[in-house]
Amino acid sequence: MNKKADSKLLSVWWFVVLLVILVGIVGGTFMFYSSKIDMRLLEGDVLSSRIMGCIIDRGYISQNFIDDKFDIFKTCNISQSIIDKSGNFYLNISVYDLNSKLIIEKSYGNRAFVQECAVGAAMTEAKNFPKCTQKSTNVLNLKGELLKLNILAGSNSEYKLDES
Repeated sequence: MNKKADSKLLSVWWFVVLLVILVGIVGGTFMFYSSKIDMRLLEGDVLSSRIMGCIIDRGYISQNFIDDKFDIFKTCNISQSIIDKSGNFYLNISVYDLNSKLIIEKSYGNRAFVQECAVGAAMTEAKNFPKCTQKSTNVLNLKGELLKLNILAGSNSEYKLDES
């Protein structure tokens, strides 16, 4: 056979294979980076865990929190502008005694999340509603009295992989 014709036929197939590989890589990268990640439940869980770890020290609740001298943003190193001004987060911290009497309650962020989280949890088609997590634990105050700490944290952030 003619070796010149074989090399021309081979070079055409070579470029076709390279084109298929290039289209596959570009298409896969585009699909990966254009997908959305639902981090709402995880963000709420991380936020509530972080607050709980900041308020509680060795089983005792911070007396500054009870006395309302506690700056949660400064002490827990959380950005106030992200929680309060973005509208994508909600945080509710409440402390009860053993008789379920409310001692102190503080709320930050988008307060509409209380109702929206309940709707979002009840309806499976509610994809644009915020997701909330609730954590409760028993703590002691400085007098040794047992208290119940409840933290409700919610998020409605939606991320794409190419966002920071």
